Amino acid sequence: MKQVFVDRPNCIGCTNCTRVCPRIFEMKDGKSRPKNEDLNYARDRADVDLAIAQCPVNVISWMEEDSKSNAKDASNEESKESHTDNEKAGKETGALGIFTGMKNFFSHSKEKALSKGRSGAEFLSKKDITEEVSIFTFRNPGMDFLPGQFITLHLSDGEGEFLRSYSLYTVSDTEFSLCIRLSPNGRGSQFLRKIRKGEVISFSGPLGKFILRDTQSPKIFVATGTGIAPIHLMLSRLPEDIPSLVLYGVRHERDALLMKETNERFPHVIPMVTVSKPGTEWFGFSGRVTSLLPLLSFPKDAEFYICGNPDMVDETSSMLLNQKIPAENIFSEHFTSGV
Repeated sequence: MKQVFVDRPNCIGCTNCTRVCPRIFEMKDGKSRPKNEDLNYARDRADVDLAIAQCPVNVISWMEEDSKSNAKDASNEESKESHTDNEKAGKETGALGIFTGMKNFFSHSKEKALSKGRSGAEFLSKKDITEEVSIFTFRNPGMDFLPGQFITLHLSDGEGEFLRSYSLYTVSDTEFSLCIRLSPNGRGSQFLRKIRKGEVISFSGPLGKFILRDTQSPKIFVATGTGIAPIHLMLSRLPEDIPSLVLYGVRHERDALLMKETNERFPHVIPMVTVSKPGTEWFGFSGRVTSLLPLLSFPKDAEFYICGNPDMVDETSSMLLNQKIPAENIFSEHFTSGV
């Protein structure tokens, strides 16, 4: 029986697998791990294969059940000793013998793996939307993408190299942009606050399966915060004759400025904005974005694209399923706060 295995000591904590397959992978102590190691191979194979293909350091694999314990032993040895010492230990225990022909697991250097599939993009400008949210624009090196995908930036600071993933906000022939919420103490946020025009950043991708389907079905988009970023790009590729509705939730009315930008660019799209902590000058909808769902009836063939904080995504998906919306018409991606 096949099971999924993550070589956790060599995981770099990029979160790609948790974004691609949130039902299967989770983060624990800064490293990825399967939520349930006894997955159904037939049911989960496609999702896990996608995570394997997109892992920048090749630490995810399908393994036979009888090989799993040996793999864990070998992985633990790898985290404690140098590769040479592990080979010696492997000869003594026989544990490394199962990795014949699987060099990517243990013989690659992390630096070499991190450079796999990279492109370079020159930073051009930064536009502040709110005090916390900014649009970062880069020169497009000629990426191939699908609307809704994200890229992973390869950044570095005094502690070394690290990765941060952000959804594409706009893409043209010459430029692309990222919509990013900058947190006060986030490592990635600190880097991006100091970036200078002309600086070149390495990235991998685009990645992800949260993508716009090429159908004529009406599109319903549900987002909170910077979860509007991939939806913004989807709207730019959506024909105007396809009915579309955006349900957008923010905490304060000032945060709705991001939706204002989307509204101005796509005037044919119907927006519904709700504020969970409104001030005295807000006269629109109030409450969480999920409070809008019971107010609406949806076409039977509508597709739903949900992006934002994990609790909202899960609650919205559950509400739609309870309304008899087919699961195959619901697409989602979890967003976390700026880091």
